Order: sequence, then structure tokens, then C-alpha cells
Amino acid sequence: MKNIGYCPQFDALVPKMTAREHIRFYSLMRGIHLAEERESVIKWALSSMKLKPYADEISSSYSGGNKRKLSAAIALIGNPPLVLLV
Repeated sequence: MKNIGYCPQFDALVPKMTAREHIRFYSLMRGIHLAEERESVIKWALSSMKLKPYADEISSSYSGGNKRKLSAAIALIGNPPLVLLV
């Protein structure tokens, strides 16, 4: 699981979770257990994908483009050597 990042065409986001919560959750799933490393990943993802204004809003309120950006950020967590954008 750590070697592949997957970004589905149709989002697989939890509607009641925020971008920050999604990134934190998937960071843990990818084995990033140190809190300072997780916070660094969260800051990077929100900044790189321009999701800072939506960081603490639930994902069901996002536009399709912002959902896609969050899904892409999740796929890139942990810097996998292979990322599938489908």
C-alpha cells in the first residue's frame, strides 16, 4: 500500500470529514506516526493543492475540483513511487 498512490475518478472521500482530517487519517494509514511529520504533510498538502480555505469544512461541501484536489493530495502522501490517476 505504501508503494502506490491511487486517485479515483469518482471521489472516495468521507462526506463528514474535513480535508485536514482526511490527510491526517491517510498519513496514519501510510505509516506517518510522528505528530510533527503528520503536521508537515498536512501543511504541504493543503498548501500545494490550494485547499487552505477549505481545510476545516466538510468534504461534502466541496466543488468537484476541490474534491479531486483532495483525492490527489491523498494519493501523494508518503511520496509513493507510483501514482495512479484514474
